[in-house]
Amino acid sequence: MGLRQRQALAVLNATDLAPLPQQTVVAMFGARAARDPHVVALRQGRTELTFAALEETSDKLASRLLAHGLEPGDRVAIAGRRSILAVIAMLATLKVRAAYVPIDPSIPPARLDYVLEDSGARVILVGEGVAAPPGRPGLAVIDIARALGAPTDVRCDPAAKLDRPGPNLTDLAYLMYTSGSTGRPKGVLIDHGGLADYLCWAERRYVRGDRLAYALFTSLGFDLTITS
Repeated sequence: MGLRQRQALAVLNATDLAPLPQQTVVAMFGARAARDPHVVALRQGRTELTFAALEETSDKLASRLLAHGLEPGDRVAIAGRRSILAVIAMLATLKVRAAYVPIDPSIPPARLDYVLEDSGARVILVGEGVAAPPGRPGLAVIDIARALGAPTDVRCDPAAKLDRPGPNLTDLAYLMYTSGSTGRPKGVLIDHGGLADYLCWAERRYVRGDRLAYALFTSLGFDLTITS
């Protein structure tokens, strides 16, 4: 192998690997909420939610989920459009060590039935303006806005603090289904370690310490929505 070939190989192999994260996304978010409690985390129209309010409001919904007897690894379907409530639902599900299954409310009923059956979802969280699916044995339906006590004006409740250990890096974070264009949709399992690793890489690659705002413009059923 010549000198130029060795130099080219060295450049290709210089991947600059960073150590794997030691915290889950839930722990990272909790630390950010403690550090910047009054900074706006989410904005939808004229409604804003600070990091502290998002932390506490997701705790409130997490407590509601626990009342249904959820165990680590259980599946929670989330049917909703892009909204503050959808983000609260995802964070609340992760906090109780369950895995969420994002569902686009516009999918055909047959696909919805298949996803709920195949995933084994025990609870479905329904967003504003989304019709609850027909009753299914063993599936609890929770209207997110009603569970939080207000349809649009989400307020924090200091009494709602969740006193429970968070997820581990080996816990399942979410279950996302493929389009099914080559057959039946297939569920892809993503654990907390993989999610945290990707988000830390994206922060180093795109954010680099800056305080940036991002628009949420994709469906809940699209992987980019979760990792952005």
